[in-house]
Amino acid sequence: PDALRSMLDALATQPDARWACLGAVYVDEQRVIRKSHRPPPSGPVYELLCEDGVIPGGGSGMMAATALAKAIGGFDPSTDLAADWDFAARLAAESPLAAVDRPLLAYRMSASSSGHQIGAMAASLESVRAKLPPADAATTRRRQLLDASYIAELAARGGHRRDMVTSLLACARLVRRPGYVLKAAQALVNPASVTQEWADAEGDALDRDWAAPADNWISQLRPLDLADS
Repeated sequence: PDALRSMLDALATQPDARWACLGAVYVDEQRVIRKSHRPPPSGPVYELLCEDGVIPGGGSGMMAATALAKAIGGFDPSTDLAADWDFAARLAAESPLAAVDRPLLAYRMSASSSGHQIGAMAASLESVRAKLPPADAATTRRRQLLDASYIAELAARGGHRRDMVTSLLACARLVRRPGYVLKAAQALVNPASVTQEWADAEGDALDRDWAAPADNWISQLRPLDLADS
């Protein structure tokens, strides 16, 4: 409820920053918290954003000065499903970040969401990478591994066996680790088991203490039968 106020307060305490973000929790379709995502520290974050889309909740968890947003050209629709990441990277190239390290955004995960359009998402990530400054071979390979791992994770959440296998094999080619090949074989034979392993890993990584305050207001949005259980 106080997300906007908190970002404004963060900007007021950091006069050099012209954009802000906050922390997020990711909830399932029953609005149960499954994943937590803390923001990067306040300050310069451009190098981080060249690696990955580290802003929790994407565009839903950001605020930027109008003049800055206009100066960088606003959202670029050509980057499609990765437009939030591209926008944040261009903001970060011009200004340090004011971060609010609190779970003030709930992002609903759904197998039918646009983020699970695997082919479109892969193309969108490539379009953002193409706009970033050139990198050496090792950095390029590391970033390709991040993208392939992310696509494999999306495919696992949505139960897309072919995309899981393809992405895991891409990871194996990039780093030559047999573990990825074995995981691809598992996805081919028993995709549901890989999906469950990914869900279990997210649960293990959930920062429950940090995310707990969000449950106070998310609980008011749950269906009555779940809120009372």
